[in-house]
Parts: sequence; C-alpha cells; structure tokens
Amino acid sequence: MPVQPQHEQPPQSSPHTPRPPTDEDDPYVARIKRSGCFNQHEALQDCYYVKRDWRACKEEMQAFRACFAKKQQEQQ
Repeated sequence: MPVQPQHEQPPQSSPHTPRPPTDEDDPYVARIKRSGCFNQHEALQDCYYVKRDWRACKEEMQAFRACFAKKQQEQQ
C-alpha cells in the first residue's frame, strides 16, 4: 500500500520568531515611497544594476532628482 504524504503545516509565527527584513522596514525606501518618486528611484536602481556605473545613468538620475525636487516644492 503506498504511503500518503503528510501535509505539514507552516510554522506559526510568534512574537519571538524573527522575520526577514522587508523594504517597509527600511526608512530610506519608506521615504522614497512617500515622496511619490518611487518609480524614478527604481529606474535609477535598475540602470545601475545593469550598467554598474552611475555615470551611465545620468538620465535616470536627473529624472529622480527632478521628481524629488518637484515633490518637495509642492509641500512648501
């Protein structure tokens, strides 16, 4: 007779169980999300990841800076 696999329950989390850090835990990422410029930030990060040279990502950097400056001006 074949053995039926037992379905294991995932471990229950408790206040003592550490959880992996997330972007929401990072105050830098949270500030960028609140700024409304997260898409520009992600484009800049993606560019750097691919090109490994900030100088090759000038357009993305300018777009991020412009967005951030505009949002800061709107708050004043």
